[in-house]
Amino acid sequence: MLAVPGGSFAMGHPAGAFGLGGAEPIHEVTLRPYYLDVLEVTQDDYARVMGGNPSSNRDPRHPVETVSWHDADAYCRRLGKRLPTEAEWEFAARADGSWRRIFTGRYYQLHDYANYSEFRPEQSGLTNIPFDLEKDGYEFVAPVKTYRANGWGFHDLYGNVAEWVADWHGPYPHRAVTDPTGPPQGTEKVWRGGHFRSAPGQTVPYARESDPPATTSHFVGFRCAADRP
Repeated sequence: MLAVPGGSFAMGHPAGAFGLGGAEPIHEVTLRPYYLDVLEVTQDDYARVMGGNPSSNRDPRHPVETVSWHDADAYCRRLGKRLPTEAEWEFAARADGSWRRIFTGRYYQLHDYANYSEFRPEQSGLTNIPFDLEKDGYEFVAPVKTYRANGWGFHDLYGNVAEWVADWHGPYPHRAVTDPTGPPQGTEKVWRGGHFRSAPGQTVPYARESDPPATTSHFVGFRCAADRP
């Protein structure tokens, strides 16, 4: 795990971002320091703790997937950890603004940092978007740590598999908040980040989706967090 410093950041994104919804409004979030896993939980990690491997693309070096939110939560708790909050996940993915270097310039540089879809803009008519045309090397999931770490040292936050977080899904607040944990109840849990079938514009740090907590998908895995004393 890596220690993440506390701090404040602007969470979310204005309405109308490419391929996204529900990431608005932008609001200030202040977080206390915490720990976050450097890597997504692998199939080998999961099998050692939980006694089995539910993944559809089997390889001990690959991130575990086809796990429900309940499974992910149970794994982290058995190790004395927890799932990160949505805000903690996004703070680490933004890495004090250094993520923008990956997503700006003549082309996105995602092929160095993320396992995402072999997406071709000419196939969708989105030729005005500066997509990275380099192949990332993997059609499905890749071994963890295949790609470069972000500015804070975390791997695979922008791709490979998306990741369950602790929060129930709900609209963002229209005010500044400290250590938010999401709504007290709900019907769907949030998952964050891009995955190996995401278009490049859907791998940004503010992308968010959700599913009922019993849902399993070969697109979704997780990593754990922990409180800092």
